[in-house]
Amino acid sequence: MEKRIVVTGIGVVSSNAGNESELIEALEELKEGQSEVDLYSTDGLVSRLGCEIKRPLRYEDECDERTTAVAFEAIDDLYKDKALKDMIAENSEDVVFSFATSMSGNQNMMRYVNSDTPENDEDYVYIVPDFINKISSKLGVNGPVYTTMSACAAGTAAAGIAFDAIKSGETEVAIVGGTDALTLFSSVGFSALKAIAEDKCRPFDQDRSGINLGEASAFIVLEELDHAVARGADIYAEVAGYAAKNEAYHITSPRPDGEGAYIAMKEALEDADINITDENVYVNAHGTGTKANDTMEIKGIEKLFPDQPNIYVSSTKAITGHCLGAAGSIELAISALALKHQFMPGTFRLDKPLETEGGIHIIGSETVHRPVDYVISNSFAFAGNTASIVLRRYAG
Repeated sequence: MEKRIVVTGIGVVSSNAGNESELIEALEELKEGQSEVDLYSTDGLVSRLGCEIKRPLRYEDECDERTTAVAFEAIDDLYKDKALKDMIAENSEDVVFSFATSMSGNQNMMRYVNSDTPENDEDYVYIVPDFINKISSKLGVNGPVYTTMSACAAGTAAAGIAFDAIKSGETEVAIVGGTDALTLFSSVGFSALKAIAEDKCRPFDQDRSGINLGEASAFIVLEELDHAVARGADIYAEVAGYAAKNEAYHITSPRPDGEGAYIAMKEALEDADINITDENVYVNAHGTGTKANDTMEIKGIEKLFPDQPNIYVSSTKAITGHCLGAAGSIELAISALALKHQFMPGTFRLDKPLETEGGIHIIGSETVHRPVDYVISNSFAFAGNTASIVLRRYAG
């Protein structure tokens, strides 16, 4: 019998939410996380704005990097469910942990690179990869660990690895997580690429001009359905299938015709063995707010659903910012919450939406409460990396 895999735990922290319940409220009310960045000097950059976590981080003093401190906050939120924490502890040797990031280790590496006395700071080189050990220890897991660093597609690709681990029988429980913090390194890089919006980002708007970078962490527990039901777990949604691909088009630009996005979504639906007819589908789009991404992504969605009537699209990056390697993780959590609570988050600041064809509806600047049967969450990245994951409403 084909294994069914469900989401049974969520822990998050972002610029606009300190935990899961605050994230639900932020999605309902479209609470934005944009503010002026205080973590480093923004002099000479395109914008002073970013989605920075302004609240004090409880673990900042004991962690050598902000990325790790942010992750610890999300793990605390995950373990608000004591029964879940106890179950993980009981199965600690068998739980698979799949983690995504792009900036972990960057702060320590830059300390070393910028040091006037690198010969006295060589320890920094050796502690750069140590974040995964610290996060595993905080989670209390000792099973197989996988790290995915496929840029902004990493969070969704990491979820696919966890999904496959359960589907193949390697484990009954997997934790998928993603964490990235704001860094000067990423801000300078995206500014040089002219991808940063001068003001607040406006995904899918005709006047969009680029991204706002953000920071966040999300940890999601995936569990084999029978295992979850046997322990009386709270089930958010079912993970049905995924695809991780590479369109091999350009090092920084996506295919303008949306073919890469289309293939990722199409193969994710095929992996899930789902044929959409008139069901209500919410697409949590990659939706960065750049000229190139938003146009091609809509083209890919239109090609995938040429005749279906109820396809709704939005970008939550308008309120969380683009969280890089953690984007797919925070948006997987958002997708599961959308299914559990039956809403579709709006696209904040959307005044003049792109024109669409067929039954494709870009959700405006208010969250919509309507039935949701399926969610497709997209993550597209530099170097041609694409990933899509499909969730369905859990109905027992």
